[in-house]
This record gives sequence, C-alpha cells and structure tokens, in this order.
Amino acid sequence: MSDAYKSIKSRYLSSDEKRLLTALLLKAGITKTVSWIDSISIFPFDDGGMGSYYFLECHSLQVASDILFLDSDGICVLATLYVNNNYEPCEVDMWKMDYSSLKQIPQVIIDVRDKNEGC
Repeated sequence: MSDAYKSIKSRYLSSDEKRLLTALLLKAGITKTVSWIDSISIFPFDDGGMGSYYFLECHSLQVASDILFLDSDGICVLATLYVNNNYEPCEVDMWKMDYSSLKQIPQVIIDVRDKNEGC
C-alpha cells in the first residue's frame, strides 16, 4: 500500500453505508455476503464530508453502478461504485451536487431517476 494511503485511518461501514453499498452491489450484479460487508474496513477520502471511501487500493477503475438519491436537505447525491479489472469492488464515490457535506443516507435507497424525479 502506498504511503499516501497508510496515514488514513480505517473504520467499519455504518449501517447507512452498508445499506447503500448493498444497493450499489445489487445494481451492479455483484454478489457479496453480509459477513463480507460487515467485515470490510474502509478508508474515507478527504472530500469535505460528502462520504466517499475506498476499501481496496486499485489503480484501474471502472464504474460498476451508480445511484442518485436525495439527501435529507433535498440536495441530490450521486453514489458511484467503482471496481477493478476483475470486477472486485474498490471504492464508493459520493458527490453531493452543491459540494456540501452529506447529511444522511436515506433509509430506503431509491434512485430518483427510476421515479422520473429530477435534481
């Protein structure tokens, strides 16, 4: 692991993050067990509190899935799951469209594009 990553403290996923990661994995067609999701250590990015993190250091990333949801303050957030060349999940990137901190991942993860709602 590179020195840039060694200084970042790892932690386990919150229940909200587990729910979102599970939805992203399902949408990507990636099967992971509950015990895998419960056991992974994540490394948060310094992204101003938007919620991005990685759990596997990867150098060649591709988008596996994304979900556009509304934060509790009504601002849209795009959550994107990135995988490596072996289709192993590597990171979740969160982009809140006004660049403010994420307030709360919704209890029910619904992509607003599926409901024909705009942001």
